[in-house]
Amino acid sequence: MTDTILSIRDVSKTFDAGGHFVKALDDVSLDVERGSCVAIVGESGSGKSTLANIVLGIYPPSSGEVSTPPKSQMTARIGTGGDSAAIASSGRARGSRIDQAV
Repeated sequence: MTDTILSIRDVSKTFDAGGHFVKALDDVSLDVERGSCVAIVGESGSGKSTLANIVLGIYPPSSGEVSTPPKSQMTARIGTGGDSAAIASSGRARGSRIDQAV
């Protein structure tokens, strides 16, 4: 039996940049299991920080869904730095910009 601590289903995010629409994420789906470490790596502007901000609740997704267990049961950390983002359900995710517990 798996213990999913983060489930992202069909998440998309579009920003309105003065009438010009920019799609930052397009139908992203993934699960993070307790005890696992997931790194999201990509070029600058590929949507890593946007995804982290959606998981943290800073941005709402344009479509799709993010689900987590109640916060009292969750010990995941999300960090971004440079051209990567990491989601760890145990230990530490270190980043130069964000190292914030959710």
